[in-house]
Amino acid sequence: QQQQQQQQQQQNKQQEQEKQQEQEKQQQQEQEKQSQKEKAERQQQHQSAAASGDAQLPTCHYEALGITFSAKESEIKKAYHLKCRQLHPDKNPDDPHATARFQRVLEAYQVLTEPEKRSGYDAQTFVEKAFAKLGGNMPVDARVVSFV
Repeated sequence: QQQQQQQQQQQNKQQEQEKQQEQEKQQQQEQEKQSQKEKAERQQQHQSAAASGDAQLPTCHYEALGITFSAKESEIKKAYHLKCRQLHPDKNPDDPHATARFQRVLEAYQVLTEPEKRSGYDAQTFVEKAFAKLGGNMPVDARVVSFV
């Protein structure tokens, strides 16, 4: 009986571990799908902007680097170097906006790699989005941002 109980307990533990692994796998797949979806949306936005000849610069640091809000420092660094290679003015001599795009990427990198600046930027962005949802162009008070 004790052996049967021990075997039953081991089977239960294995089943629990398998369930947990399956849940983790599903969560990981969902995260990958979401990041792929976000990446595809960003690429589509960039392509549509390029097709229309729009020289507008991304207003969001995360968009400037082509990363998500949850990006880690290594991902930020990798995206920065990739963008620098793509947007460097020497590689795009015919593009009159190459310098501005390159400087925009540099600014985004400088903010997102410093934890204090990044948290301040994230708070500012959060408040701006919240105010936009309230309707209109309400000025964002710095005192509100400091509470976020």
